[in-house]
Amino acid sequence: MKYILPNGEIIEASDEFAKLLAEIKELLANMTKEERMAWFEDGMFAKPLRYEHESEGTSFIVRTHFDKTASESIAEKAERVAAKMG
Repeated sequence: MKYILPNGEIIEASDEFAKLLAEIKELLANMTKEERMAWFEDGMFAKPLRYEHESEGTSFIVRTHFDKTASESIAEKAERVAAKMG
């Protein structure tokens, strides 16, 4: 079986991939309907360009800006920022 990733890449199913899908299925099965809806809403839908987010009692206002002359992709930037935070 083949899967299409959000970036359009096509991958073949593997044992590791099947294991991850099984873990997600089990996670969702143990949630209430409201928890499942929140999980999908948080992870599956694009956020607006400006939104508020709360994490561990701290509220953040997230704004998005684009630099047409940037030398890195959004994925590269996210990895760089995550590396600095972790």
